[in-house]
Amino acid sequence: MKYYQALIFVFASLCYYTADATVKDVLLSKAIQKKFVQIEAISLGGYRGECLDLKVKNNTSAPLNVYVDPALIFQPSDTSYQDLVAVGGFYLAILPQKDTCAILQTFCGKSYASSPRRNINYKLLRQGDDVMVSVADFIREHKLYNGMGQSAIWSLTNNHSLSTIYSRQDTGLSKELIKMIAKKTGREIPQFYTIHKVNYDAGSDNSRNSNFTCAPVFNPEVEKYVVVVEWQNSTSNRNLHVFVLKEDGEVFYEHNDETITSRGHKATVELDPKKVPKGKYTVILRDDDNVIYQQNEVLVM
Repeated sequence: MKYYQALIFVFASLCYYTADATVKDVLLSKAIQKKFVQIEAISLGGYRGECLDLKVKNNTSAPLNVYVDPALIFQPSDTSYQDLVAVGGFYLAILPQKDTCAILQTFCGKSYASSPRRNINYKLLRQGDDVMVSVADFIREHKLYNGMGQSAIWSLTNNHSLSTIYSRQDTGLSKELIKMIAKKTGREIPQFYTIHKVNYDAGSDNSRNSNFTCAPVFNPEVEKYVVVVEWQNSTSNRNLHVFVLKEDGEVFYEHNDETITSRGHKATVELDPKKVPKGKYTVILRDDDNVIYQQNEVLVM
């Protein structure tokens, strides 16, 4: 009896192994191309966040382990609405002739277009290039499902300035992300950040209301120019000062508002184009002997 039970156990194990061995790992983009799967993508309203409902059906007779590629770009049936760029980077296990659903984390791919309402059909347009894939991976790794992540996507899809990739809460990550994109694209690292009006309500639950008025979400007009000046506590062991100079070198004002932590000093200089004259300004960090430790040029337009 024990002998037969052992045989049954071995047979069941072999069957399980055989079934498991038939599982195919495949990229979603390739699976669509080869017609292993068919997809349905429907907007949930909004552009930034969990905004796309993806249904994937397995057309084959084998179980599939489908990897949702990073930086997949989906296009709406009505192109007056925004493309949606999905962060991706996860697997979907789908049994033969069955389907499964996933809610995709997305960003706007057309800053001049309207935020999608609910129930707009989307199709897979293409995957972004290597730079966009790297940005999507960076966003997923650091959970940048926020304005910084959106600005990084727009810097690629709509050629927005790298200066827009700014977070007051984490300037370190802003710098890291900007440097990565600059290195991969050959673009210059900006000496300052810019803050723009963005209709974030268009990417929130408000846009899922049928009464929501769709409009472009990004305003190219600069609200503020920002320079972040940072230095260590040990820097030269001297008194350091942050000055804003006018184009002719005259001191416009001394910036005295700084944050001091165990890691050092940080001063955030903001220039409002509605309040200061247009022109070139220089933000410098210097000591009492006029030795300069940091210098940033800002053109206020």
